[in-house]
Amino acid sequence: MLTVHGVCSKESKDTVVISNFANNLAVSILDTSTTCANTPFVLHASATGGYPVYNFGWFIDGNSNPLSTTSSLAYISPDTQGKYTIGVYVNDSCGYSKAAYEVITVLPPCSVIIPNIITPNGDNANDLFKIKNIEFHPNTSITIFDRWGRKVYENSNYNNEWKADGTADGTFFYIIDVPDDKKYSGFVTVFRK
Repeated sequence: MLTVHGVCSKESKDTVVISNFANNLAVSILDTSTTCANTPFVLHASATGGYPVYNFGWFIDGNSNPLSTTSSLAYISPDTQGKYTIGVYVNDSCGYSKAAYEVITVLPPCSVIIPNIITPNGDNANDLFKIKNIEFHPNTSITIFDRWGRKVYENSNYNNEWKADGTADGTFFYIIDVPDDKKYSGFVTVFRK
């Protein structure tokens, strides 16, 4: 309460609110990432408290050049296997700053390796059309055709399950669309004996 004596000694009273501008800025990285070498990944950050507008800066392993200046980071992982520290620094409009860090794991390069033969004879050896490293590429689509161009198999999220059921031995043509990579085409031979 503030009291002021004015003209003729008349009192005037009023309440004044004084705000304490405390530094309550907080920042966090909302995602984690394990990715193959030289593969795209995305991280998001959230800033709360403080005094908006927030300014973001993303950095990797102490590199002084920011990778992004927005609340999200879309980046290509390093081409060498290992653990890397990603940091996001946030400044608010009052100049307060906070940082958060996330360690990402970079696996060896995870290019797909497509077999050229399968032997679905029930011996549990090479029974499936198993594409190596497909687990690092969700939503990989595959279409397989017989030698007359008839579609014998199709899957928009392939997980190494085709075993040539309902087909005769022979050579089949495939088209494989690997997201964030490329389309592959080629031949696979099915041999049961």
